[in-house]
Amino acid sequence: MRSTPWSVLGILCAGFFMTLLDTSIVNVAVPAVQAGLGAGFDEVLWVVNAYLLALAVPMIAAGRLGDRFGPKRLYLAGLVLFTVASGLCGAATTVHELIAARALAGVGAAVLGPQTFAFITMLFPPDRRGTALGVWGMVAALSTVTGPLLGGVLVDSLGWRWIFLVNLPIGAVVVVLTLIHAPDPRPGAHHRFDLPGTVLICLALLAISFGLLEGERYDWGTVAGPVTIPLVLAAGVLLLAAFVALQRVADREPLIPARLFADRNFTVATVVMACFGFAMIGLALPLTIYLQTVLGMAPSRAGTVLAVASLASGVASPIVGRLSDRIGAKPLVVLGLTGYATGLTGVASQAGAGANPWRLVPFLIVTGLGIGCVFVLMAGLAVRDLDPGLAGAASGVFNTTRQIGSVLGSAAIGALLQNRLAAHPDAAGALRETTILPVAVTVPAR
Repeated sequence: MRSTPWSVLGILCAGFFMTLLDTSIVNVAVPAVQAGLGAGFDEVLWVVNAYLLALAVPMIAAGRLGDRFGPKRLYLAGLVLFTVASGLCGAATTVHELIAARALAGVGAAVLGPQTFAFITMLFPPDRRGTALGVWGMVAALSTVTGPLLGGVLVDSLGWRWIFLVNLPIGAVVVVLTLIHAPDPRPGAHHRFDLPGTVLICLALLAISFGLLEGERYDWGTVAGPVTIPLVLAAGVLLLAAFVALQRVADREPLIPARLFADRNFTVATVVMACFGFAMIGLALPLTIYLQTVLGMAPSRAGTVLAVASLASGVASPIVGRLSDRIGAKPLVVLGLTGYATGLTGVASQAGAGANPWRLVPFLIVTGLGIGCVFVLMAGLAVRDLDPGLAGAASGVFNTTRQIGSVLGSAAIGALLQNRLAAHPDAAGALRETTILPVAVTVPAR
């Protein structure tokens, strides 16, 4: 088979699909994992958060490494690491082993993710890039459709371990296809690697993310000895300030080139995606828990309800990508943000103890259409006017801001959930009791 830009994009998107699948497929299995490993609620939240944290921390460095060594090498390294870690997740016997393996998988996803974005800027000219990004966004949306549906069926029929083991054959096939068909573009000029900057930004992101994610667990006080959550957050902010100062004065090539933020479109796109990452994570986890715990739905049925938003996003993404090539991105972005906010409002208005879950579907469709608009258009806007030589750095920064937004959203939602459970012990008891339901109830696959 002769390799074309579109066939290469399909192969690369398969790996990207798998890393996103690992996020959405876990959400629907949270109660089953909690019951199967005897984990506490704060521990099982870390099964989700460890992946988000590991995704956010090394992504900027991974993007810059792609600029230096070529995106194909980094893509393959990330894919192999992610696939191996998925096997370790499926073999975990304690929640702590699972959390560690999830963190390793997150690192693999962080190394892989920026390379798919960089490849698009290299394979497609600007006038065709919107369509390519639309396909990329559609694949991302389909992964989140597949996650709840496949996760629900696997948990019901085979057990929660198979939500990770399913990645093994997919990963092996994608590795082989990438080796055979993906081009191996190398940077035209040698890029120095900013090791001091890399260490500073990784430590800063780690401290800030850990402080936010674990603040509620430690009651925003002492972690161990003299270490407190405010101290960890303050250290993260200081390290971030030191990183910014170093980037301004360093003689070596900086990890984040100043030219990126000299581009107004790139700056706007990164800020919007940080906010949108916060909003998206704020919907998925609490709605999953609500459907299974409050309404007593089995994972497969809950996954069906959740999947409609992702399906709508997948339908919208390629259409929006083509339209943006013709009429521009701005009106479509405004439409997408408005649609997502409207859908969230509708979901909140319908949720209640005795609600009919199918009444949420129209509003979830609206949120999905909004996601399809914003996700694709912001990605295209970020790289529209940039030098292709900055593709890796731009992808790392853009995706890191989105993940930091997700970490902030996860921290806020986790703190709110734990606060509400502490205020209502009867609800906490109900949550613990109903986590056995997904294991005991089997619903035929649709």
